[in-house]
Amino acid sequence: LDKKYRNYTQEERNLLLFGSRVPGGPREHKKVEGIKTQFQRLCLMKGPEEQNDYTLRKLNQFMEEKTCPVCHGRRLNEKSLSCKVVGYSIDEMCAMEFTELVKVLQTIDDPRAKTIVDSLTASLTRMIDIGLPYLSMDRESSTLSGGEATMQPQFAADLLQAAKMSGIGTAMESMGCCPYKNLELILPWLDTYLMDIKHTDPEKHKAFTGVRNELMLENARKVAVSGMTELVIRVPVIPTFNDTKKEIQDIAVFAGQLPGVRRIHLLPYHRLGSEKYIGLDRVYKMDEIIPPEMDHMLMLKDAVEMVSDLDCRIGG
Repeated sequence: LDKKYRNYTQEERNLLLFGSRVPGGPREHKKVEGIKTQFQRLCLMKGPEEQNDYTLRKLNQFMEEKTCPVCHGRRLNEKSLSCKVVGYSIDEMCAMEFTELVKVLQTIDDPRAKTIVDSLTASLTRMIDIGLPYLSMDRESSTLSGGEATMQPQFAADLLQAAKMSGIGTAMESMGCCPYKNLELILPWLDTYLMDIKHTDPEKHKAFTGVRNELMLENARKVAVSGMTELVIRVPVIPTFNDTKKEIQDIAVFAGQLPGVRRIHLLPYHRLGSEKYIGLDRVYKMDEIIPPEMDHMLMLKDAVEMVSDLDCRIGG
């Protein structure tokens, strides 16, 4: 810290910017990811709607939003824009309504693309079957998250209904810790329910979160049985709490038994919440918890696939 940046060796600059001796190399210390790497993860890879006010105020000192002169807002690089599939570019296909896109996908007869085409067609057909044939891949959608939306069920229902009436897809991220009557108000207007399930053991769940989990697990069953929305199970993977193979497999077995549930997302713990504590001048009590390495997350993904047929993703 007492040395000027211009006097740093290349290796020292790499350590400062990337947390490793060479760009893309292994970290020298698990807690230090490098200034550039951290800035990209926390800022450049997230939209304004995902940032808290404190972070946005800081970012506005260094960033400004402009339309890309290459893609003109289509969010694709030149190589991607130049690619054509049965005569259509990627952004043209994303702009098609689901019914039209399915027709185009069905004209692709290259056997090398069969797995991808079948998967896309199945996903799009599910959206069409639940009454959303008019949506497109690039159409705006909205998600209720942050805090617990089910604590204001009437407001959440009214907001989601207004979005649906405007042709906007809807989703909600929630742990379902509420009376089921709250969810009954919301479900008619919800396309996708991203439900957090952190653990299957009620005692351990209470020790770490302050409440037992029987209500949440029962609500997950009721939502799944209702068939009113696509239920996706999300598991925040937190070291010392639920990051063992058995704990993740227990959740996967539970999720796999829910009617209609096809997907489970493993979300590696991160420190994004620590910035909120700084803004509130509060102590962040999980500062010693290290985010799980990708190798560990891949092991947990394999563990899920050993005990279920769920489509398991890291992140989401």
